[in-house]
Amino acid sequence: MSTIGNQIENRQRRRATCEFRAECLKLSGRSDVFTARSINYNQDGIVLVSRKAVKPGTLLVVRVLNIPSAQMLTDNAGIRSTGLAEVRWVEEVMDADGLSYVMSLRYVYTD
Repeated sequence: MSTIGNQIENRQRRRATCEFRAECLKLSGRSDVFTARSINYNQDGIVLVSRKAVKPGTLLVVRVLNIPSAQMLTDNAGIRSTGLAEVRWVEEVMDADGLSYVMSLRYVYTD
């Protein structure tokens, strides 16, 4: 179990810390595009922080804007340059820029 903010999560795989910018396209409800920054990831998902509030259950297409180096991608195979993900939970937080939202995303597999 790990803790992020007030959320307690059950994880099968540990998350690795990472920082990159991502563009998110909201597919559920009214389509919307917004940017976010990553906090951590693993093969199953990613945690992002954004100024945009998104409801749990929302489907997003997540595209990494500053793609990590080829070596980093090899060392950290869980990072996807583009992927479909479902928002699992969202938490409001105050950061240096004001009100933001931490959201945990789980990749949706199409296999």
